[in-house]
Amino acid sequence: MSIINDGAISIIIQIILSILIITDWFSSTIFELGVKKRVVLYIMAGLLMIFISFPLRSNWEINLGGFVLPIIGYLFILFKRVSSKDKIQVLTATLLLASSYFLLKELILLEPIILFMKESYQISILLSILVILIASKQVHRFALILGGITFGEFIFNFRHQELLYRVVVGDGEARDVLWISLLIVLILDNLIIDVKNWFKKKSKLTITLRIR
Repeated sequence: MSIINDGAISIIIQIILSILIITDWFSSTIFELGVKKRVVLYIMAGLLMIFISFPLRSNWEINLGGFVLPIIGYLFILFKRVSSKDKIQVLTATLLLASSYFLLKELILLEPIILFMKESYQISILLSILVILIASKQVHRFALILGGITFGEFIFNFRHQELLYRVVVGDGEARDVLWISLLIVLILDNLIIDVKNWFKKKSKLTITLRIR
C-alpha cells in the first residue's frame, strides 16, 4: 500500500517543472510549446484548478485541473502548434494512446497480479515508452499525453460508471499518470537531444582529426 496519496505526485511534479522552466531548463522543448511564461502559467493554473470540480450528472464530477485543463492544452497544441498535414496523424495517435490507456486499466482491473509497482507509475512508464515510439516530434508527444490519457480516462469511467458510486473524471490518480508521463517524456526527449548532439560533436571531431 502506497504512503503517498493519489494526486500528490502530480502536484510535486508541477511545482518542480515550473521552477525548472523558469530557470531555463528544457528550453528547447518549451520553445516548441510557446512562450515560457505561458507554459508556467498553464502549469500553475493546473495546480489551482485541481481543487475545483463541477457536477456533470447524478454521480459524475469533472475536475477542472485533471480533465478540462488538459483538454484545453491538447486543443491548443493541436490547432496552434501542429501543422495541417500532421493533424490527422496526431488525432489518430491520440486515439491509439487513449485505447492503450483504457486497455491497461482494464487488464489491471481484471488481473491485478500484473502490477509490479503502483498502478499510476506502471501505466505512466508504459504509456511514455509508447509515446516515444509512435511520435517523433516533441510537441506531438505532449499532445498525445494530454489528449490520450484524458480521453482514455473518460472512456474507462464511462465504461464502469455502473460499478462506481461516484465518478470523478480527472481525479488524483489520473493526474498522476498524466504528469508523470509528461515528466518522463520531457526527460527522455532532452536525453535523446543530448545524445544526438554528442554524436554530432564526436563525428565532427573525428572528421577534423582525419583531415589533419
